[in-house]
Amino acid sequence: MIFDFNRMSGKRIRDVRVCLKANALALELLDKYVRLPSAPNAHYGTDGLYTGLIHLSMNGGYAQSTMDDLALRYGVDAPCGAAFLYRLKKLSYDD
Repeated sequence: MIFDFNRMSGKRIRDVRVCLKANALALELLDKYVRLPSAPNAHYGTDGLYTGLIHLSMNGGYAQSTMDDLALRYGVDAPCGAAFLYRLKKLSYDD
């Protein structure tokens, strides 16, 4: 994500930086403790999938619209909703 800090006030800049750090920490923890099954030649990396999980857990909604928003608004290399759900369905209950 790219932000134009020149157009923001000092407090808003601090808020955005804290949110970016929190997002990076959440992605790091998901990568450490959650293993999404994938083929070695999978196009989409885990960051797009984990970001989708975070957005869906915070905002609710549907997988398709969430993944479209991530790709269009935020430039995240995210799969379509069907591919996202397919990868999630590969997880067992214990995972």
